[in-house]
Amino acid sequence: MIIKQKNNDTISIALDSDVLRNIAFIHSLNCKGLSLRYYKNDVLKKYYHKLSTVYENILQGKIKPVIVTTIFHENKHITDCINFMKELCWFSPVDEDKLKEIDELANCYCEPYMVEGKVYSAPMQKVYSSYAGKLVPKNDAYIMAEATVENVSLLTLNGKDFVFNARNQNYYTEWFNDRTAGIVQINKQHDYFEEAKFDNKQIVPHAFHINQFVSLLERQLLLISSPNNKNLMPGSEVDFDEKS
Repeated sequence: MIIKQKNNDTISIALDSDVLRNIAFIHSLNCKGLSLRYYKNDVLKKYYHKLSTVYENILQGKIKPVIVTTIFHENKHITDCINFMKELCWFSPVDEDKLKEIDELANCYCEPYMVEGKVYSAPMQKVYSSYAGKLVPKNDAYIMAEATVENVSLLTLNGKDFVFNARNQNYYTEWFNDRTAGIVQINKQHDYFEEAKFDNKQIVPHAFHINQFVSLLERQLLLISSPNNKNLMPGSEVDFDEKS
């Protein structure tokens, strides 16, 4: 299904590795004129409609997929991903100041935060790095921080690390749970948000599970942040050898 966005706005959203790899695979088959019928893995079987909807809207220019640094490095060895990123994805330059900003925000995601005097658990976690000799934020925290600093949300298949905590998931509010709430609060406290054009809502970057994203997209109810860098660079202009 091709989504007709209100006011013809293009949706910019960062892709996590699972989304990127599966859509890149769909794209590779499409370019070869092959059917997905015989190639569906378990993830494609489960999310085929959603992934196809996102892919079709990328082809139509309705969705602009953004690739952040960590996602690029997680997938730069996969031919299908490289081809897809070069042909259909967008990048934003990263300098030393931005790297520092990303590192600070990723660490904030891994620390308790306070709202109206009440302390809440950190929405994301650190792991021990032998190289650094200390606990450091997991890649998921850096991916979310990289997207947030660009003022874009993240499209994910990985709800348990970006959206909810499996130990106390509330299925009545499954799309706005522990991790999402914490990420949103921390982003707001660090001024990563924008004011909506038509009401008093604040639009805050966070992770959308693909089920939620496509559901909101199809009903034209998606309220999502726009990238700070209006001149995102198309993958066709990126020197991938230099990035590696």
